[in-house]
Amino acid sequence: MGPGDNIETQMALDARIDQLQSELIHLKRRRNALSPISQLPPEILCNILLLVKQEDVTDSEEHQQPIPQYIRLCHVSHFWRSVMLGCPELWVDVRVAYSNSCKGRRMFKFMAQHAKNQKLSVTYTHINSENHSIANMDGVLLRTLHEESSKVMSLNLSWGRIYYKAAQGGALFANIFRERDFGNLETLHLKHTLVGLQPVLQLEEVFENPPTKLRCLEVTGWKVDLSFGCQLLGGLTHLVLNGGFDGSLSALSLAPRLKTLHITELSPSRSAPFPPGHVLRFQHLESLALSAYMPTLSSILQVIQIPPNLAHLSLSWLHYRYTDLPNFPRSPDARPGIFFNTWEHGQEGVVQPQHVLVGQFRGHTRFGFVVYGWKTASPSDRFKPRRFKCSLPSVTLRFELPLTSAPSLLDWIFPFTDSNDYQHKWSFDEVRVMEVLASVESEGDDCIQKKEKHLFGDHFWTTIANAPYLQTLHIDSHFETKLKEIIVALGHSAFTALRSLVFSFVRFETAARRIPFDEFARSIVEYLKLDGRAPLALLGFRHCPETASQDTLEVLKEVAANVVCLENGEWRNCACFSLQL
Repeated sequence: MGPGDNIETQMALDARIDQLQSELIHLKRRRNALSPISQLPPEILCNILLLVKQEDVTDSEEHQQPIPQYIRLCHVSHFWRSVMLGCPELWVDVRVAYSNSCKGRRMFKFMAQHAKNQKLSVTYTHINSENHSIANMDGVLLRTLHEESSKVMSLNLSWGRIYYKAAQGGALFANIFRERDFGNLETLHLKHTLVGLQPVLQLEEVFENPPTKLRCLEVTGWKVDLSFGCQLLGGLTHLVLNGGFDGSLSALSLAPRLKTLHITELSPSRSAPFPPGHVLRFQHLESLALSAYMPTLSSILQVIQIPPNLAHLSLSWLHYRYTDLPNFPRSPDARPGIFFNTWEHGQEGVVQPQHVLVGQFRGHTRFGFVVYGWKTASPSDRFKPRRFKCSLPSVTLRFELPLTSAPSLLDWIFPFTDSNDYQHKWSFDEVRVMEVLASVESEGDDCIQKKEKHLFGDHFWTTIANAPYLQTLHIDSHFETKLKEIIVALGHSAFTALRSLVFSFVRFETAARRIPFDEFARSIVEYLKLDGRAPLALLGFRHCPETASQDTLEVLKEVAANVVCLENGEWRNCACFSLQL
């Protein structure tokens, strides 16, 4: 057999291999077509895939992939791919990164084509780890964005670490918005990671002709100059400034349609944020969140008129140290009563949440005291409350101080120590779930003696003990002694509706008292049996230092139908969870 015969044989074999591979692919398609899900009507399968898409889109930003995970479902079968290509709603979420802009351009055009007449949501992530001064979008990608600008409804532009000079003003976005009209743009998110000084974003440099349909503007990493945003502000319903503002906030009076107003990281300013006598009225406002240093926040609260239909109010007090800002005047005395006065100023009646969290999350580097109030309560039989996974808190207060703050500064950050501050504006009559967090880390800390008398007043404990519908109490073990005192003092009238009692961070309290867990747990039985009340449905202990003995469990079952003891093994996960909150 000569060389020519060998070549012909190889070609014949290659042809046969191609034929067999084609037959194999055909057989796999036939097999996939026989599966139950492949026999669904295309419109039903499309709805199922849309549910998968919704789950992927709602993932947090750090978990989202450059190519949406649901797009990869095209590879499941030929039938799935054909159904997905015929469903325009599956191709509207476009994600492009600077690092893969070449692939991103092709993906952008492909998705825009198959989205047909659907409006697009475009996310661009610019991360250049080698040179923080290079911040411009890839030119070809920019042209693609301009070509599809009329279809873009939501635009999220996120830059990584870029230097102050590159981020200052608004030149970073000028080439994006000045050349095209983005006539259907409704939502715009601008974000960058700060390197050095905080730059100022001037809206007139970003937009030559602001998008007429823009309703939501969110900016992170810049101070925003609102002075020249008159035309833009008039149509906004949602404004989120995660970096504060530059200049006067009086420009907000040009945004009467706002439903959401969130401004964080407001720095101390020597000039008033509003002209004298100015009052801000937002008739449609549903969510208001402000985070600022005390003088700035106090002045803002005095001029904002909170509407009756407000669903969410979040206030964060930050206190600067005089040594850090020696040329800035000391902040005036401003007790938490200013919050209740502000709420009362615009609201009819009192705050009546069903789920309340009050105290300090362990593990924080700053001394921070928080109050959360939800209008709806978590199920009372839950060992771990859902908290933020349920719904947005209706009321949020945060007081943050450096740990080195003078003891006198701690006097006014506890809103429930003085009943005169809140008794006519905050009610516990509807509360179903109560969480009392610790305000200290561990016994023996130098600052504990300064804080101890500031924890909570007797009026607070009496109030929650008399709450008529309180069914679930999550309490830091640091307050176990106080709980005992109030139950002994009030007797049968204390916690009449309580069904679930959960102690957390038990290991800290047993270490402070230098007693084993069994002794700590048995001491609780003594006062829960004093008045012969009905057994609890649940008695729980979290972050225990060791396993409870069988004898102790039997004793605990005298006062609770169900006893749960979680050891210190869950401590690491819970600590991380607390910090994320």
